[in-house]
Formats: sequence, C-alpha cells, structure tokens
Amino acid sequence: MEKYINLQRILKTMKQSFKKRFVFLLAVAVILMFIISACQDNVVGKTKGKKGDTGGTGGGGTSCIDNDLDGYGAGCPQGPDCNDNNANMNTGALEICDGVDNDCDGLVNEGWTFDVDSDGYSSLTSCEGSKDDCNDNNAAINPLASEVCDSVDNDCNGLIDEGLTFDVDSDGYSSLTSCSGSKDDCNDTNVSINPLASEVCDSVDNNCDGLIDEGNICAPPCVPSEFRVTNIYLSIPLNPAIYGDRIVWQDNRNGNNDIYMYNITAGTETRITTNTASQQYPDIYGDRIVWQDNRNGNNDLYMYNITAGTETRITTNSLAQLNPAIYGDRIVWRDNRNGNWDIYMYDLAAGTETRITTNTAGQYYPDIYGDRIVWQDLRSGNWVIYMYNITAGTETRITTNTASQQYPDIYGDRIVWQDGRNGNNDIYMYDLAAGTETRITTNTAEQQYPAIYGDRIVWQDGRNGNNDIYMYDLAAGTETRITTNTAEQQHPAIYGDRIVLEDNRNGGGNPDIYMYTLCP
Repeated sequence: MEKYINLQRILKTMKQSFKKRFVFLLAVAVILMFIISACQDNVVGKTKGKKGDTGGTGGGGTSCIDNDLDGYGAGCPQGPDCNDNNANMNTGALEICDGVDNDCDGLVNEGWTFDVDSDGYSSLTSCEGSKDDCNDNNAAINPLASEVCDSVDNDCNGLIDEGLTFDVDSDGYSSLTSCSGSKDDCNDTNVSINPLASEVCDSVDNNCDGLIDEGNICAPPCVPSEFRVTNIYLSIPLNPAIYGDRIVWQDNRNGNNDIYMYNITAGTETRITTNTASQQYPDIYGDRIVWQDNRNGNNDLYMYNITAGTETRITTNSLAQLNPAIYGDRIVWRDNRNGNWDIYMYDLAAGTETRITTNTAGQYYPDIYGDRIVWQDLRSGNWVIYMYNITAGTETRITTNTASQQYPDIYGDRIVWQDGRNGNNDIYMYDLAAGTETRITTNTAEQQYPAIYGDRIVWQDGRNGNNDIYMYDLAAGTETRITTNTAEQQHPAIYGDRIVLEDNRNGGGNPDIYMYTLCP
C-alpha cells in the first residue's frame, strides 16, 4: 500500500509540474510500466515457493509451470509439455515437418514421411528420406527400377519407356523390338531397309516382309527372245495362231495342207489332221482347234479337242465354209450357202447353228470375242467394219469412212483393222466403251493384218523395204519394231507376251513359223 500511495503523490506532483499534454502522456506511460513490473514480481513470488509448497492463496491448489506460456507444462490443467521452452511443442500441438516431436508422442514427423510400398524410397511429398519415389503405391517403381515397356515412368526420371523405342537409322520405322512406333523395321541400322523399301538382289530382306530377293528380282534382265518353231525343208507352214502355250498352223509337208500344233512348254510338235485333203486357216481357243477342211469336196469346218483327242465335223452344208474363228463355245465363219458370203455361228454347248448376217452383200473374215462378232462388210460399196452383239441381238456399223477397212480383230472393247483412208493401209482402232476411233500408225508404207491382245497391237509393216512385224503398246503409247531380219515376216498373231508369225529368212521359197517372246 505504501508503494501505491507514493505513486499517487508522484502523479499529482507531475500534473502540477508539467503543463504540456505530451509530457503528461509520457509520464502516464512510465507509471504503467512500473505497475506491470510490480505485478510480475508479485506472481513470481507466489510461484517460486519452496519444494513442496502448494502455492496459491492461503496455501491451497496445484502449481502450473508453463515457461513458454503455451498452456501446457508441469502441473498445468491442459497437460504436460515435452519442451516447455518451445510454445510449438506440447501434447495438443499438430505434428509438422520440422524434424521435431511437435505433439510430444515420442515420434518425429510421423504422418509426414512416406514409403507406403516399402521399396526403400520415400514419396515425392515425403517430409524426409529420399523424396524421389514417383509412385509410392508400387514397389516396382522407384529411382533404381529398370525401365520396361509399359507406358509408365518406372525409374522416376520423368521419361516414359526411354531407351526402349528405337529408330536408330531415322528412316521413320521403329525396330521389331521397339516399345512403340511402327515396330516393323527388320534392320534399324540401315536406312534403306524398311517396310516401304524396294526389294533388290542382295540376299537381304529389304522390304521386311520375311522374304529375301522375292519376285525373281535376281533373274537376269529380260531380253526379248526369238524362237524358230518349224524347221522342215520344203515345207510351207502358214497362218499361225496361238493360245496359251500352244501354236497351230497349216503345213504342207505331207503333200497336202495339214494342221500342226506346237506345245511351247513341252517343246513338242503334234500333227493334228491326217486326212489327205487340204486343211487350212486354223484357230485355237483353250484345248479346241478349228479349221476349214475340203475332205468332203467342199470346205467344211472341223474341230479337234486336244484333251479328248477327238475330231468333230461342225458344218455339213455342201457349199463353202471358210475362215473360222473360235472363242469359248462359239465358232464363227463366212458361209456362201445363200449365194453370197454371210457370217454364221455354231454354239458347241447348245449344238445350234445361227445365221448372223442376212444382207445380200459379202461379209468376210469374222472374228469373235465374248458375245461380240466383227467382220468386214461390202454392203456400202466399200469394205467397212461391222459388229454383232450376240446377247443383245443387235448389229452395229463401226466404220463410216468411204475408204476400205479390212481384216478386223477384236479383244475386249477394242477392235483393230487395216484402213486405206490415207492412200496407204494404216492400222486403226475403235474403242467400244469410249466410242472413239484412233489412228495407230502414221507411216506412209503399208501396215496390214493387225491382231490385238490386251494393250498390244501387232501387224506386218513394209516401211523398211520388206515386211517386218511391229507392235504398238496402248498403255505406254509406244511403237516397237519386233523383227529386224531383211526377209519377209508376215501374218502375226499374239497371245500375252508371245507373238507368232511367218518368216522367210531361211530361203528356199518357204517360210517358217517363228515365235517372239516379249518382256512382261
């Protein structure tokens, strides 16, 4: 009490001594500090009693020692404090990542250090440890794991499947053992080997298809070849025709014209007819050969079946039937039973004969492909090309020029013939599908007797002072001289890559049959 009385006296004296406001305030502050200090001394005096002193007023109650003023300490109602010099450490504190036992449970940073999968690596969000396990739920994923092909970062380096996707040669194709990409480069160290490379002859699988040098790539470059089919002295083989690997022609080696056949694959020649009369102008389709035959005193048509080994008389009319052509089950020819030459057809499957033309003019030299028959026709006063569609039963005039168009041949939608409109015979073509006519040859010499197969047209050509065989490739737009011998080469026929022809190069006044094989 004595101290408080002294303070009041001092305060009264200061109010009287200091007139200015700021001096008064300063004095008040000093007095307050003095009062606070006195109160702290009083509290300390009460808590720092002797050992066993219960403290409190009148000696009752328990003493609370809380040096860090966090409400926790020895004897404090809220509980003990494992570090009474750190207000962040007590039994009510939350554990944080600071290397200290914040909640006084004897554990440090519990709940903050993770190795869930027990692989020895703590997670990226761990408080301590390695802190580099990018997937702490998978023991196979950690910084020392091996990268495998699974679209996952196994070794926690931020890369996926690294070192397992290969395109070493940078050709755009990944190797067979690659984790991703095309996985079809059978040699990833050679840029010229991949699935789109061209196969070459090098004993290597260049295009990665599992085959080496396939496609006969190592075969010598194709060189067109020429082959002499007949070699009989004083024989006159004429009018060759070809189908597949069989060539047929007429041959007078026996004193009359017989039909002969040569098998290209077997290398064998076979006499087809043995009758002593004349057999001429053969044609062949599949295993059937047809020809005109005068054994009955007039020319009839006969057929030989190679497979069955049987000969069949096709026509029985007493007048002449000439120039047969065959396709499938159908045979066509020119026939003068009506007092003029008409075109007739015989269907082997149906066993029926049909008159195709009824015009009183002459119709000559028919050819057939599928259900179309073509011929040359004199009804307009000059030779023109006509066509008959068997299925539709319709006749169509193909050429309208007033010059002479002769010797038609047909393959698919294309008809070819020799044409005199330019003052010499040229080769022309008509495309049925497009409805267009095209001049094939422009040379001023004579081009005659055309034949067509696919995109290739062949003919005999007099531009070199003798007749040679020439060919035009419709797809390439190129003309090629086939024969170069100075003798006469005539009457070509074509099937696939093979051209057959009459050739007089061996002298003696008789031709031979030759075959010329083109490169595919």
